[in-house]
Amino acid sequence: MRTSHLSLLISTSLAAAFAVPASAQDQSAANAVLSDPNEIIVTAQKRAQSVQDVPISITAVAGSSLGTLQMRSGTEIARQTPNLSVSVLGNEDQPKFSVRGIAQSAFDLNASSPTGIFYDEVFVRASFLGGAQLFDMDRVEVLRGPQGTLFGKETVGGAVSYITRAPQFDNSGFISAELGNYSYAGLQGAANTQIVEDRLALRVSFNTSDSDGFVKNLLPGGRDKSNFNKVAIRTALKYRDDAGFDATLRYSFTRSAPEAVGTNVTGYLPGNTTVASGYAAMALISRSTRIWAMSR
Repeated sequence: MRTSHLSLLISTSLAAAFAVPASAQDQSAANAVLSDPNEIIVTAQKRAQSVQDVPISITAVAGSSLGTLQMRSGTEIARQTPNLSVSVLGNEDQPKFSVRGIAQSAFDLNASSPTGIFYDEVFVRASFLGGAQLFDMDRVEVLRGPQGTLFGKETVGGAVSYITRAPQFDNSGFISAELGNYSYAGLQGAANTQIVEDRLALRVSFNTSDSDGFVKNLLPGGRDKSNFNKVAIRTALKYRDDAGFDATLRYSFTRSAPEAVGTNVTGYLPGNTTVASGYAAMALISRSTRIWAMSR
């Protein structure tokens, strides 16, 4: 028994940046902070700030730290975030975030969570898209407490914001490979280039991982459960002009098809037809396609 989900999110926001004194001061401050490699820059208040200057209960994990900590899934940020817990029902692609004990107990795919999930400032309501694949990330921000003023009504408990790396005006890239037990193999990388010098830049990144299941299936002939089977691709195009206007267009595709943990029973239907029962006892396929444009 297999199920599939497809989500298309479209959000566009294009705005010119006018040269006013306040904006110039904010930009100068942001540039000054960005010059310090030990600072983490966040956008919890919709502007670039040092995490130490934000008057919000926030945990920010830089992209470089995600790799060092071997964090490959969005659910793993709970390991580094106080007052945040994540529960999954067989498949990490359907996480339930609990911030300060405020959570959604129903595992219905249409259930609304009191913790808002955001990808590059775009709200994702569907719970089966909450378990982001963490690759080529700039940072992850976790904001505790109600965030309705800046992030909308579905952030009573808080907000989890995933920020991916934007294209840079240079030529660079990386590739990394991983091997592990249970036949685990992972590969990820990114390539960045300038299409038009100091005007138009492109960044393409990918992630893929596969493994055997580590939960033994005692059903004769059954496959072991809780394996990895993930593929993700992200493309970002950034434009800027001499007037201070810049815009980034992102497209991403993710696919996850693990054999989730559950119970298999047979012979319950007429003709001894095989059925699946128990919790998350199917091979769940989650697909997402996201397209959006943003500027600042």
